[in-house]
Amino acid sequence: MANLVSKLLKMTKRLVVALALVVLTSCKENKTSMDQPKALPNIVLIVVDDLGWADLGSYGNTYFESPHLDALAQKGVRFTRAYSGGHVCSPTRASLLTGRNPARIGLTNYLYGNKELEDSPVLPASFVDHLPLTEITIAEELKKDGYKTGLMGKWHLGENTTFGMSDPKFQGFDVTEGFDYELLPVDNTYKWYKIGDTTNAFELPSITDEITKNSIEFIEENKDTTFFLTVAHFAVHLPLQGDSSLVAKYKAKANPRPEDYHPVYGAMIEQMDQSVGAILENLENNGLMENTLVLFVSDNGGLAIGEAGDKPTTNHPLRSGKGTMYEGGIRVPMIVYWKGNFEGGLLNASTISTTDIFPTLLEVVRGNVTVSQTLDGISRLEAFKSVDTLARKPLYFHYPHFSNQGGRPTSVIIEDQYKLITSLETGESELYHLSSDLGEHKDISNTLPDVTQRLNDSISIWQKNINAPMPISKQP
Repeated sequence: MANLVSKLLKMTKRLVVALALVVLTSCKENKTSMDQPKALPNIVLIVVDDLGWADLGSYGNTYFESPHLDALAQKGVRFTRAYSGGHVCSPTRASLLTGRNPARIGLTNYLYGNKELEDSPVLPASFVDHLPLTEITIAEELKKDGYKTGLMGKWHLGENTTFGMSDPKFQGFDVTEGFDYELLPVDNTYKWYKIGDTTNAFELPSITDEITKNSIEFIEENKDTTFFLTVAHFAVHLPLQGDSSLVAKYKAKANPRPEDYHPVYGAMIEQMDQSVGAILENLENNGLMENTLVLFVSDNGGLAIGEAGDKPTTNHPLRSGKGTMYEGGIRVPMIVYWKGNFEGGLLNASTISTTDIFPTLLEVVRGNVTVSQTLDGISRLEAFKSVDTLARKPLYFHYPHFSNQGGRPTSVIIEDQYKLITSLETGESELYHLSSDLGEHKDISNTLPDVTQRLNDSISIWQKNINAPMPISKQP
């Protein structure tokens, strides 16, 4: 009996030890799993040229077709109050890449901008004609976190004004393709040429296809790494050049606003949308959509006049368009999607700017936005995840030039629902309350002089703090 009890005790001890080892091993494995750093997301940033706030189906358009972007908006988060850094191309691109206001950089106009007006009391301000190498881009920062970086398409931050000095490869992009096109006049229209080579002319459909192909190749080559890909389309910028089959489709389609919606422009939008669809499909096929953040935005509002031929679009109900500081010039479509993080078909009315993209992406990757340069943008990560309308410090815009679309030297502040536009020629101001007057029809500056003065004072302090370039008086 004693021997039996002894054997049972030994067996019990062995069982307890075995169970303890199992528990310890399990705890160790769970701890290891919990301690593993979360995989950093791939980031695909898609920037479109001159796409208006009201041009996509998901933003209410019933003529132009954008099924892939509409589907992305239905899955992700769509912003109704997103702003570009400027109302023309280059300033916005600088703000997006650096998180800094274009006026702080000194890059306040598109790179060929030199227009003057005889009836103005001022000459346009001088401006930096390329993105200075001292500016730190989001690509440079993400490389520190192990990202492979690529830019497919438009740069327009100095390659055509400071050839050999400005190049995306100098500022953080490992792989660049198709960024070096420029528009040159040919007969009664414009054609696209590679910079430095005027022997071969291109039309926009072929460039859109090239950007799409290069983007997919970049994804294929880097699918086993963590990557940051910027897809920067030249579309839907003038001249009006569309795929012939798509042009025929839109010409045959009933047009609710034939004076405002151009069928060739519709073809350009749909081809751009097909490009987005092809890139998303490739991500899906490679099993990358599970951990890829996709952000889509335009560089400024839609062109709402016939600048070089027929009028492409209207930004209605917004006022005016590209080249002006009215909402049609600076309010843009923005859609973000990241499965399991930014999703749900949410609609967010928070004020967000292209300057905010840099710090927001940094917070996604690092959990903070600490960098060595002063940022004007702020992280809007919480707005990417909810329907809540979040408060934001004032937004400032500064354009001390004359645009090809009729814009004149102005500074702007947007503070909550108030928007003040101040002339840098005369000092006169316009004040609008955007929630009750989205179309900026009623100037209330005389009705609310205290608000007008307070916002003007804020603009003046901001201009001095960042040393904003100012127009030059013609008076001796």
